[in-house]
Amino acid sequence: MKNILIPTDLSQNSCNALAYTIKLFGDNPVNFYVVYVDNLAPSEVVGNTIILPAKKQLEYSGTKEKLKAFMVRVAGLSTFPGHQFIAMHFIGNRISNLRKIVAEKKIDFIALGIENCSTVKSSDIGNNTWEIITKIACNTLIIPENALITFPKQIIFPTNYHIFFSHKILQSFTEILELSKSKLQVLNILSSKIKPTSDQENNRIYFEDYLEESYQNGYFLHTTHKSDVCTAIERYLTNHDADMVVLVARNLNFMHKLFFHTTPLQLLHPLPILVLHE
Repeated sequence: MKNILIPTDLSQNSCNALAYTIKLFGDNPVNFYVVYVDNLAPSEVVGNTIILPAKKQLEYSGTKEKLKAFMVRVAGLSTFPGHQFIAMHFIGNRISNLRKIVAEKKIDFIALGIENCSTVKSSDIGNNTWEIITKIACNTLIIPENALITFPKQIIFPTNYHIFFSHKILQSFTEILELSKSKLQVLNILSSKIKPTSDQENNRIYFEDYLEESYQNGYFLHTTHKSDVCTAIERYLTNHDADMVVLVARNLNFMHKLFFHTTPLQLLHPLPILVLHE
């Protein structure tokens, strides 16, 4: 039984995230925890006491009613009896509450719906997403607003092999590949000016040995020489079929370039992005 956390603002984006995740996990038993967190205003906190004026109490009550209506809506997305939907409403710091739920409910994935239309500031998308994937140690699936609700068949993994692939990372690769039956396209991005280090070469060999042993006919290797990571990935995605991008959270420098580029990856290509944690 998988446990998946869906942070929601009761918008269509979080509904899309849930729909995509339901499609991805198919007829596998899953507990879907749909979580809405209300932030406290500074004036509502006095020492260890929370003051809720009558107006605010009405707002929170209204939120609960909206959450109930949202749950009725999303429950209709699945007819599989092994899918259970649990609504949760919290008041306080969003990250602290989500981190607590991840620990208490033994969450396997966070599914995060984001906007990707041109009217949304890319910095807001980047900051909100970045906060979750860097402050909560849980595999996170980021689903852009315009992502197709379809089963992934081609997964792209861009890497520069600067990090070692731990057993937990390889387990996550195994899980997503077996779940989706996808082909994995590994994009090795080499600097056009600097030769790979011995550590990079060892990490590459280790990862390729894992793929050869586990998915002999299920992966492809590509190498590109570019100084700019974002340009390399953008050109690759433009010229190859792709349904999902996988990144490793520990490679922060690599990820930061993608999420805070002039035009972030999730705006250039509305593909789901799976961020793996150790």
